[in-house]
Amino acid sequence: VGRSGPFAVTVEAPPFHACGVRTTTLAPFADMAPYRRLADGFEAGRHASKVGPVNGTVGNVDTSGGGEMWKRADARDEALLVFIATPVAAIRAKGDDAVQVRFVHQLVDPGAH
Repeated sequence: VGRSGPFAVTVEAPPFHACGVRTTTLAPFADMAPYRRLADGFEAGRHASKVGPVNGTVGNVDTSGGGEMWKRADARDEALLVFIATPVAAIRAKGDDAVQVRFVHQLVDPGAH
């Protein structure tokens, strides 16, 4: 459990092999520097290209996301992604700024589509 709530670990099946960490926090992270240090170290030596930002509304949830993706030697795409979701303003209680944050490591197998 983090300071704002529990963390959930997710695992997704093909064609998107992904694992993620999801939590709800009182407000978006003010500083993504700790994540950037981790991601930059993991991506060192890879030729990553930027993904996003992608923004949209699904049902009553506003979502934004982005990250980096690169091609692996085995022809699969690999990515580190960050998604932030919050209820749309019309249904959110006054002063409720809670957001869901999800960090994802994803492998995409081109033969599994």
